[in-house]
Amino acid sequence: MFDRWMTELSNWGRWGKDDQVGTVNLITPGKRKQAMALVKEGVSFSMARDRETESRGQ
Repeated sequence: MFDRWMTELSNWGRWGKDDQVGTVNLITPGKRKQAMALVKEGVSFSMARDRETESRGQ
């Protein structure tokens, strides 16, 4: 079932063969406005992760 979902739900090629941003295309000005309406406080935080530089298990 998982393999079937990977094929059926894939976005590869959805916006053309030269597309470089993929599903970021779904973040429209309207979606940004909807998201801003959900804000309760003016606090922000980073969701960045440190890049792994060493092999696991070593």
